[in-house]
Amino acid sequence: MKRIQHILPKLAFLLFVFVAVGCDNAGETSDMEQFVGFWALTSASDEGGDKTALFSALGSLTLSLDEDGSHVLAVDIADPEEDDVSLAGTYTVNEATRQLLLAVPFGGSSFSLPFDYEIEDADTVILTGDSFVLGNLLGAEAASLLEGDVTLTIERVS
Repeated sequence: MKRIQHILPKLAFLLFVFVAVGCDNAGETSDMEQFVGFWALTSASDEGGDKTALFSALGSLTLSLDEDGSHVLAVDIADPEEDDVSLAGTYTVNEATRQLLLAVPFGGSSFSLPFDYEIEDADTVILTGDSFVLGNLLGAEAASLLEGDVTLTIERVS
C-alpha cells in the first residue's frame, strides 16, 4: 500500500502534464480552416513594383473559399462592355510547403494556380504566384505588364 501512495502523486502529475500539453493545441486552427471565407484583393506587386492600379483597372477580384474545398474566383470587370469572370473549382492547402493550389476550369480543361502563402493575421493573407501562370488567366495584355513573381494581398471580407 505504501508503494501505491508514492506512485499516485507521480501519476497525477503525469496526467496533468498530458492534459496541459493537449490543451495547448486545442485553440489553434489549421491553415485550411484559416482560408475559409470570402476574400478581396487589396494590393498587388511584382518584381517591377506596385501593380495594384493594374489589377484595379481590370476590376475587383474576389475569392470565396468554402469548407468543402470548393472555391469561386471572380473578377467583376470594370469595363461595362466586358463580361465578368467567375471560375469555380476546388482548392487544396499544403501546410508543409505553405502552398495554396486553386484548380480552375479554363479553356476546356482544368488549370492549376499555385500560390505560396503567408498568413499575416486572421484577416490578411499574402499570396505569391508566377506572372506567367497569372498572365494565362488574365490575358495577353495584362500578362505583358507582369514580370517575375506576383505578390497579391487579400483581406477577409466575411
